[in-house]
Amino acid sequence: MKPSKTASKFIQAIALMLGTIIGSGIFSLPYSFNKAPFLSIIILCGSALILIGQYFIYLDLVFEPGIGVHQLPGIVTKLFGKKARLFTTIITIISRTGTLFLYIILLGDFTSILLKNLLDIEIGKAVTALVIAFVGSLAIRKKLGFLSKIQVYLSLALALPLAVVSWYGIFKHGLSESLRDLAQNEIIEMSPWDALKAVGLIYGTGFAALTGTSSVPSLKRILNNEVILRITSVIATIVSVFIYTGFAFFVILNSDIVSTDGLSGLNTPWQATIFAGVGIICIITSFLSLGNSLFEIYNIDHKIPANISWLLTIIPPALLLLFRIGSIPEITALVGGTFGGIEGIIMFACYWKEEKKIGELTGWLKAGIIIIGTIIGIGVFLSL
Repeated sequence: MKPSKTASKFIQAIALMLGTIIGSGIFSLPYSFNKAPFLSIIILCGSALILIGQYFIYLDLVFEPGIGVHQLPGIVTKLFGKKARLFTTIITIISRTGTLFLYIILLGDFTSILLKNLLDIEIGKAVTALVIAFVGSLAIRKKLGFLSKIQVYLSLALALPLAVVSWYGIFKHGLSESLRDLAQNEIIEMSPWDALKAVGLIYGTGFAALTGTSSVPSLKRILNNEVILRITSVIATIVSVFIYTGFAFFVILNSDIVSTDGLSGLNTPWQATIFAGVGIICIITSFLSLGNSLFEIYNIDHKIPANISWLLTIIPPALLLLFRIGSIPEITALVGGTFGGIEGIIMFACYWKEEKKIGELTGWLKAGIIIIGTIIGIGVFLSL
């Protein structure tokens, strides 16, 4: 592959991964971060390291001879058989359907903010959400090249405004003043039980917000180079942490009451309008990528016809609007921290079996898998 073409594919891969990572989770972070801002940064960075490890493992698996490009259920089938695939498929479908459900909720919320603030029009959130989700889902039925080209431009369009506006707002407020104001909310003032619940919410929302493993098979199709894709995962994760930190702190410092959707409590309407517009872009990019991965589970891994796979992808999260329970951060923590964590543990089990089969499961590798797997397991229970 020519250098210029490789560079183009590299940028496309980063954009695709950013588009997958930066989604609904970012709008749950201000509410959870507000409980313990500085501890939240530590937990977010720890989650980032764990997920980078997961990306490396997933990439190693899809590049192994005989494994092929599959979503997690397909890999489990090859390594553990069809019975294990059923459990993994159920967990994966619940996790990704729940995330698509969050995307649809926020699409409705943010579209309503824009229509109200810009045009003074009020339309039901559920109606706007379903219309946008349906139109976006049509892209899932297109080829990957069409999907990834959309995400290149949308991802690059969202990253800059989020980072610039957020960090500019923090420094305009005054860095020392900002740090002092944030320190007032630290977890030390909470009871042990409330502190444990706060840590669970912080971990769950942070882990969910940074998860982009569903993009790995698509990344391999874009750029068939494991080393470069590892670099891609590191860059995308670091950029996401930087954007998340700035956005969460900006919202906390500019809200009278930090709302569960991250935007409703902002002091001025124009701030909510700008971020709602950027938020729609964030969610659409992630909706496309995650929807594509769920579609592939049905269509590629389980050989279900394309049209039926598409209906199975879009209808269940839309129907969940009728049974909306819990706040956005709580749903995010449950879907990402719990079910996403279980997916991570399954992925580590696959890696263990594959490395053992080829004789490369060293003592250090065993220790690393056990330690990280234990941390993820604790996070699963904390996020419940």
